[in-house]
Amino acid sequence: MEPFTAMSDTNDFLPGDILEMARDACRAATAAGADMAEAYLQSERVITVTVENNQLRGSEEKEDPGFCVRAMKKGATGYARGMGLDADPVRRAGADAAAMAAAAEPDPRLGPLPSPGDIPSVPGLYDDALAALGAADVIPWAAECIEAARQTRDGVALKADVTIVSGWTAVANSLGVAAAARHTFASIAVFPVIRGEDEAGSYYDYTAARRLADLENHRELTERTTRKAASFLGARKIKSGSMPVALGPMAAASFLGAVCGAADGDSIVHGRSFLCGKKGQAIAPEFLTVTETPLAQAGLNSERFDAEGHPRSNRPLIERGVLTGYLHNAATAALAGEPLTGNAQRSGYMSGVGIGISNMSCAPGGAPEAGLVGSIKHGLYVDMGSLAPNMVSGAVSGTVDCGYIIENGAFTAPVSNAMIGGDIFDLLMSIEAASSDGRSMPGNFMPSLLLRGVAVAGA
Repeated sequence: MEPFTAMSDTNDFLPGDILEMARDACRAATAAGADMAEAYLQSERVITVTVENNQLRGSEEKEDPGFCVRAMKKGATGYARGMGLDADPVRRAGADAAAMAAAAEPDPRLGPLPSPGDIPSVPGLYDDALAALGAADVIPWAAECIEAARQTRDGVALKADVTIVSGWTAVANSLGVAAAARHTFASIAVFPVIRGEDEAGSYYDYTAARRLADLENHRELTERTTRKAASFLGARKIKSGSMPVALGPMAAASFLGAVCGAADGDSIVHGRSFLCGKKGQAIAPEFLTVTETPLAQAGLNSERFDAEGHPRSNRPLIERGVLTGYLHNAATAALAGEPLTGNAQRSGYMSGVGIGISNMSCAPGGAPEAGLVGSIKHGLYVDMGSLAPNMVSGAVSGTVDCGYIIENGAFTAPVSNAMIGGDIFDLLMSIEAASSDGRSMPGNFMPSLLLRGVAVAGA
């Protein structure tokens, strides 16, 4: 069975028997008494290579095809999943899911699955060069990362992971949705640790892309990250107090990503998010705009449609400081009485339907990061940190994993054992500026952020 026929570089393709298989499962479910049904089919080839303590610890290349059929009857839901993509088991799963829905506890609040919509084209989501790679092509990358780390710094212990994914996803439902797309993805992550006599310096960084040509060179990534790890040797404590804090791009992405992730419709409708009741309200300064861009060409998390087959679209999450709305899949949109937003997400055919954000970008400011740091007489720079707030209360108590003490506008020493605390809305409103430069990855951009009057716990 030929799974698909390529049509163009816009990532459109005709999966032929695959989409018909998904429709058959939906027909089998409705024939067995389901009111609605959905079939989600996926096949991926995954290559992984792992390095630990400067040694190649393992490599694996595997195919992972499978399916999930979801059936609904009078508000109750039943699931049937399986590995492989043979027509008969997929069709039987439709009837099995319908039987499970008939036996399940109904929830009359749940609404319908998505109806068909115009699915946009997004170039660059599938790359033949990346899909052609095998484990034998990738294993040398890991060895070259080890060599690059050793050449950059004596006494370094490197952990690294290389992942290559290629495959396709198809989704159909009994209301007429039928969508499919191919995808490729690659990532190289490195974590060097440099040990001194009584201390260690470490750092983590990565490159990721949908196309082979967009990946940063793995040797250059390792060299740069190893030098950064060495810069965290000699860490000292900072005196506790209220002070300016500059969040580097990775720390800023973690912080704003957690804020936008709290707009998860499931948490909202069940009253488990600090953003409950904040839709349409100012939660940040007027200059701050954060946008979700699932239609970005070759974006890391770009998608033409979400995990339920609803078309994706670009939209602001925070616009000029105002929370624009919440993130929904079909179930939470029905519970909230709001439109679908195209944020249904699955981690694979064995998972349920959740909610997630795709690419995320924050609008840049007018001055470079060096200017933000230069304005700080005494403060803290956070390169990486666990700054996610408590989902319900919004309280922040986060560790600074990698950072520097700032004195008179310059980094004076790496910081150790520092924490940042406060209320999420106070921290958001304390954002004074965004940098004009930042970290740019396909479909994503994040500047540095300057916050004033932040509570820092140190010595």
